[in-house]
Amino acid sequence: MVPEPDWWRREPGLWPLLDFDGGTDEDGLPCDASASDRRALLEALLLERGADGDGPRPGPRDRDLLLHLLRQETLWQRHAWGFGHSIGMAALMVAEGRRPADLWPLWEAKSASFDTMLGLPVELLYAAGGPDTVAFAEAAARSRGASLLDYLGWAGTPDPEDVDRTLAALRRRYTGLSGHRAP
Repeated sequence: MVPEPDWWRREPGLWPLLDFDGGTDEDGLPCDASASDRRALLEALLLERGADGDGPRPGPRDRDLLLHLLRQETLWQRHAWGFGHSIGMAALMVAEGRRPADLWPLWEAKSASFDTMLGLPVELLYAAGGPDTVAFAEAAARSRGASLLDYLGWAGTPDPEDVDRTLAALRRRYTGLSGHRAP
């Protein structure tokens, strides 16, 4: 049983218990001992806000926890194959913060593999707003490379309404996958 979100919020020194371990099973297939614990925590965090996202907004400690979980899911996706919904849940909740600074971890998640490139919608990258996203990517391109900027130019800037609809649809989808429905 994975502790509730409040326990993780109070114990950031224990977040490494959720870290990706880069293992393989007895058949040599990729595995991650913490993957199911991360998924359980992501589901609990997602459900705190509900299917419509009307619950309490994540606080600063949540942002740090969500970024940690997204980084671990990104590492797992680079190690394995296929698309795991845990990275989608983590990316969604990071994107819902709508902070330009979260563009890079979201891009790292999206570009982790062929499967995440297809599985994570471009709208997640634009959650902070189209102009802010592009300006942030342009400013950072000198130090981090132009691949994100190139991708944004190729993908085009979605309308803010499309971003909102996509985030809402993902929240409903992932809330439904966790087996819970809003009352």
